[in-house]
Amino acid sequence: MRRLSKSRRCSLVVLVAIGLGCGLAGAELAVQPEDRTSYLILPDGGRVYDDELAARVAELVTATTPDGLIFVFTQCSSGGMLDELATALPGEVNAALFSASRYDEPAWMAASWDPPGCLRGCGLSRPESYFAWALARLMGQGYPLGEVAEAVEELDPAAPGGPATDPAICPGESRVDPPEHPQSLFLGQGKLLRLGVTPAGAPISPSALAAVLVVGEADTIAMWNDLDRYYTLLLSCGFTPEGIMVLAGEGPGSQVELSDPEGKVFVVPDYVDAPATRTEVFSALELALGRTPPPEQFVFWCTGHGDEERRLRWAEAIPLAAGAEVRGRLDSTDDTLLDGSLYELFSFPGEAGARISVTLSSREFDAFLWLYDGERQVVASDDDSGGGTDAYISLTLPASGMYYVVVNTYSEGERGEYLLSLQVGPQGAGGKVKP
Repeated sequence: MRRLSKSRRCSLVVLVAIGLGCGLAGAELAVQPEDRTSYLILPDGGRVYDDELAARVAELVTATTPDGLIFVFTQCSSGGMLDELATALPGEVNAALFSASRYDEPAWMAASWDPPGCLRGCGLSRPESYFAWALARLMGQGYPLGEVAEAVEELDPAAPGGPATDPAICPGESRVDPPEHPQSLFLGQGKLLRLGVTPAGAPISPSALAAVLVVGEADTIAMWNDLDRYYTLLLSCGFTPEGIMVLAGEGPGSQVELSDPEGKVFVVPDYVDAPATRTEVFSALELALGRTPPPEQFVFWCTGHGDEERRLRWAEAIPLAAGAEVRGRLDSTDDTLLDGSLYELFSFPGEAGARISVTLSSREFDAFLWLYDGERQVVASDDDSGGGTDAYISLTLPASGMYYVVVNTYSEGERGEYLLSLQVGPQGAGGKVKP
């Protein structure tokens, strides 16, 4: 079974800072096309999209007007976050925005199975995300963020020409290919900011510093080492444990099965405050930015996985009635997902606890189905559970609201006629859920 977006695994980091006047530094910013969206992946599979994160932060910042914000993204496709934030944030805010890569490129981390010579050659003593490590080193030395942006690409081992891209230093699978392209964007006086310091250079009172650290879907030790580095960095720059909200895994003491080495279990640190869920992420943002008085500097950081996908036209979804059978056709005039496969979008209102089943059949292409909820979260997907190459989803709806069905071909180049049906049973109806 495939996923809607690429199955690559990459590390993600997010920080928040502030500035005044707009400018670029480092590699030229690659602006994300309007028909694409990027997102952070949470431990439970939930997603935080670039536009919804930017909109919520902008709303809170407009209401409280804190003195400083810093966003640093190190996940795959992390550059997609920058332009959304720059567009959404109010013009008077000071902001420094960083990402490890462009909107359509991977970001990289050193793995525990990499040769020791690769780690040493890259300047690392343990597995970590390359960009996150380089950025933390520069920020921890007190450089203004504008200077950090100019230097981080040269320090980043995974940037073009870096040691992680050299097969003589990192051979085989430890070699980074393609490289990551660090991006940065500043608003206001963002280039003058330093962690824990005002734009004028004065130390900020610890009571006026706030941070939200989020560990998303983190299945490698490198990501947990990222958390350790940034939590320690913030403490060394004047932040207090009380001023740092940490969201990770299922909360403190919970266990995470890692992929390096396979079967190893990591225990979530005691300084973690709560699970990393969508509800907790947005609640933490509100608590940190909505307090009175507002913080002088706010940091939002996240590590884990990220990705991108086609921005679906939710408002143009075709209504799908319960009990209906729709005959349609996918052809070259239809929209495509990023993998080039054709799709059409349908919507229906659902009630929590109702039993639904969706069937997509075709004699002309390999059918694939996606089911989203009103927050654009993937509820289910299926390839061949309908028999042959037909797709079938059956489940109990977890919440009331609008749901979206994506009628999709499995591969690029497939097209043809299809039959789509939706059956809705009463709340609490039985029946086995097919995978």
